[in-house]
Amino acid sequence: ARLAEVAEQERLAEEKRAAPSPAGAASPAVRVGHREHQQSYKDSPLYQKQRQKIDAAEAEEAKVAAEEAAKQVADPEATKAAEGAAKQVAEEAAKQVAAEAAAEEARVAAAEEARV
Repeated sequence: ARLAEVAEQERLAEEKRAAPSPAGAASPAVRVGHREHQQSYKDSPLYQKQRQKIDAAEAEEAKVAAEEAAKQVADPEATKAAEGAAKQVAEEAAKQVAAEAAAEEARVAAAEEARV
């Protein structure tokens, strides 16, 4: 019986060693190898070329956005026109809300008269 227990414990220990490690629990050697692989990829000419293209595109987008902002600041007429348009839209929205509120009040009044 004792021999069977020892054999069972050895079998369980062997299964535990053979089982794959859970995700995120890579051994230090695997992590170092992964880091080295990442670094070699980042050092590769292909990665550098792609990174330069991405950086150039981002710089171009920032330049265009800055130019647009500068145009708006430099053109007071455009700024005034935009403010006027925004004011007009706000006034129209306020009129519409007031009209909807008046219509709702009329519906409520009509419903109350119908109940009486």
